[in-house]
Amino acid sequence: MRSKTQKTQDIRQSEELLEQAQSLVLVDFFKTPANEMNALRRTLEQTKATLKVIRKTLLALVMKKHNIPLDVTGLKSQVGIVFAPGQITESASVIARFVREKGRSLEAFAMIAGCDIKTQSTYGAVEMTVIGNLPPRDVLLGQLAGTIIAPLRSLAYVLQKVAEQRQS
Repeated sequence: MRSKTQKTQDIRQSEELLEQAQSLVLVDFFKTPANEMNALRRTLEQTKATLKVIRKTLLALVMKKHNIPLDVTGLKSQVGIVFAPGQITESASVIARFVREKGRSLEAFAMIAGCDIKTQSTYGAVEMTVIGNLPPRDVLLGQLAGTIIAPLRSLAYVLQKVAEQRQS
């Protein structure tokens, strides 16, 4: 049982992390081994994100104080929260990649919800899984450019063939 001063310290640490964060991801780590949790923490540190485990009642107080529209009190399992200074896509993709790499050792591990603090947008478990499985931004931009250029390239090819036929 944690003392009142320890709980107060947990709240203070969470508030400090929340002030620096731009996005939040809630994860369910039920039956996840401690060594896997530590490996996830190290992986998240590469993106300057922090995974913190805090009691749901204390987390609800922090969320309410900072007007974060996530309700954590109704969750049934253990909850960890990822405080990320970047966009939600970064931390969600790191978590999704980590889960794919670990496979069966993280059977019950899942993203529960997410929140973009700047826009106050919340995302459910399904949306977080989709966001986590999106390709990186550079790849998406390349795909978009290819989609835009494809019709122009086809038109140029057709015009070139027409010009060649006129010359012959």
